Formats: sequence, structure tokens, C-alpha cells
Amino acid sequence: MKKLLSAVLALALCLAACACAGKKNEESFVDPTIEGWRAELAEACTGVPGSVQDRLLNSRSSDSTYTTSDLMFIGAYVPVAGRTALYEQQGRSGNEGLRQFMGEPYEPGGEGWYRVKDMDNLKYLIREEEGGELYRYEFRNFESLNNYSYGEVYSAIFGVNSADDILCITTTPGQANNTLEGKEIQNKIGVHTYQEREDIEKFYEITAAAPCRSGTDGKMRDRNLDRYTYSFSDPSASDKLASGESTWGMRSLIIVLQNGTTIDTWNYCALNGMFYEYGGVITEPLAEEDVRSLNAIFGIE
Repeated sequence: MKKLLSAVLALALCLAACACAGKKNEESFVDPTIEGWRAELAEACTGVPGSVQDRLLNSRSSDSTYTTSDLMFIGAYVPVAGRTALYEQQGRSGNEGLRQFMGEPYEPGGEGWYRVKDMDNLKYLIREEEGGELYRYEFRNFESLNNYSYGEVYSAIFGVNSADDILCITTTPGQANNTLEGKEIQNKIGVHTYQEREDIEKFYEITAAAPCRSGTDGKMRDRNLDRYTYSFSDPSASDKLASGESTWGMRSLIIVLQNGTTIDTWNYCALNGMFYEYGGVITEPLAEEDVRSLNAIFGIE
């Protein structure tokens, strides 16, 4: 049985799609302008042009329009691998352009649910309503937020079973601090792409084992913000955002899989050694050894 729900969604994420070259870890030139790092995305590894995901996200038909209701969250619970997964509807008007992407029926979801044609994972599903309208749905999280590791998400949703399934990882600055100082820090951090297999293997090993929890567990986040100190730490600052510490210590991630699918909902916070995911999911605090390993990869000192 499918349950529908409505809530306010405060999320907008636009990412350019670019090819990945088989190079070592790279650092793009930082533009001296305040928003210079955004231009670096055009040269970073953020997707695979021509992949199924790339074509799917560009399939919106010309007669489909967005309205203010597009800002509302509409979700559906769908059975996946013995669990109940929450999927979010993308767009509020039917998209006939999705018909070319309708693959085999997704039988666990019941009537009207379809896999995306030629996509070997479940990041997206297509829903055909009774009136024939088509909608794209994107995975958000499993219903039981305190009882699974991210390795289960890797495997059941994205078809990732080892580091070999990951092509590259790109980090961008955290964007919560939009003051002049915050934007200057973002620009200094810049955009970085990681393609060294050793780095990707370590990243996969750590994240696959990370236990997931509900993002409403604010006490866990708050009591761990002073867990680690760095060159940019200010012991006298009570507001980590205003002091710039959370910007220096935060990285937004774009994980590009070998088949072109991306995982672009993760944020890493070095201050407490935790991951945050859009959709209300956090991980438990990572072991200190794992935090140090991630910091070494991402250049957080």
C-alpha cells in the first residue's frame, strides 16, 4: 500500500553535467571573483553527458510548466529490497517526455510504477497516474531512518557494491553562510575532483559502513560541533556559521558512478565528523581515524 504525504521542501540544487577525464586528483584555478567557484563546476567531474540520467533530466516536454506548487513536497512510499523507500515527485505537471524512458513495470511498487529504461539502478522511478500523466520520482531515504547503513542505500538504490562502481567524487564549498565573508571563504575553498582509486576506495569503505539516523536528532549534531579543531577553529566563537568555521569545514559532494548516475545529496562536516543528507538523514559520528582519513582526502586541516 502506498502512502502519500505533503510538506514544505526547502531545497534547490542545480548541477552542471560534465565528463570525467582519467586524471589524478585535480584542483581548479580559483577565480578571484566572489562567486568564482561556481564557474569551476563547468570543468569538474559532475556527471557523464549522454548518460541515461543526463537524458532523463533533460526530458521535460515543452508543454510542461512549473508553478508555485512545484515547491511543495509530494512523496510516495515504495517497497525496495525488503524496506520501504521514500521517493519524491519531481515537478507538479505531467511530463509526456518521460514516456520514452518508461522501462519494465516496477512490480514491488504496484500498478503504475515503472523503472527507467536502460537505467540499472533505482535512483529514479516513473509513475503513471490514472489519467495517463507521467511523473519522475527520486529516491530520498528509507522509512526507518535509524536502522540501516548507507551501504544498503549504495547497493539497493544505486547498485553500488564496491569502490569500482564509483568514477569520481567532486566537492564544492558549503553554502549556508551567504555573507560577503562566507562567499569569500567558499571561493578560497573552490571545487575539487578526486579520481585516485585509493582515495575513492577509502571513501567508499567509510561511507558504506556509516549508520544512518533521522536528521531531527539535533542534540547529536549540536553536542558534536566542537569535536574536532582545525587551523580555522576559533575556540571563543559560539556561532560556528558566523565565525566561518562551518564553511571552512563543510563540503558538498557529487559522487559520479561509472554508469553516469550521480549521488549529489551529501554534505560532509569535519567539525563533528558526520555526513548530512538532503531529505532529513544524518550519519552517526564517524570514528576519529575515519574523520582524519576523509580530511586528508578533502584537504581539511
